[in-house]
Amino acid sequence: MNAALVVPRRTLLALGSAVAASAATRAWSQAPALKPHFVAADALDLREVQPPWPADGTLAGEADLNTVLAAQALRSPSDIQAARDDAGNGPQAWLGSALGAEWVSKYAARFMPLLDRVRADLDPYAHVSPHPRRARPSERDARVQPVVAFNHGAYPSARTQSTLVWAEVVGDLHPDVLDRLQAHAARSAWLRVVGGVHYPTDLEGGRRVARAFLARLRASAAYRAERDALR
Repeated sequence: MNAALVVPRRTLLALGSAVAASAATRAWSQAPALKPHFVAADALDLREVQPPWPADGTLAGEADLNTVLAAQALRSPSDIQAARDDAGNGPQAWLGSALGAEWVSKYAARFMPLLDRVRADLDPYAHVSPHPRRARPSERDARVQPVVAFNHGAYPSARTQSTLVWAEVVGDLHPDVLDRLQAHAARSAWLRVVGGVHYPTDLEGGRRVARAFLARLRASAAYRAERDALR
């Protein structure tokens, strides 16, 4: 074999990661906008919404990792089960865990069609960032033992993003349960750290997207009209 053509495996992996990251960035910036219900797929400029995640080796980056390790050291078997259960819950099951199955059974027929349309508008913003892929805690440090599965990069937390939007939309229709839903969304976010799959700053990245999305959503006349009719 020609020695000039031999490329170290590590170099090949690095080149592959760079190509994949470049393709993901192009897909984020060039994906065609789907017809929205309330918020267009290109309504948010994520470069303005999401700050870069703290780099490995910096004080903030090490604090992020140490928080994951501390949460792992303190988690109990019930914490592990809670992280797994929450990760598998869709919106109705998630709302049921917050408010009870009886409450959801009573009101789901009213709010789920609206929530499904909101979720469709939110979906293009899931697992998307203008920044390079962030390694999950266990990919960065072998001491981290995740107890829930993951498929994408760590930043931002799509679960944090989704549950906050679910909480706020249902809370728009039922203000009396908004506080409980917001607390449950915060719990879901923290369980991602307990589960070993996110850093605390990943949660904040998800919250920033959710808040920006909710501001656009509530500015939509179509959303406000449907929300007010359902109220």
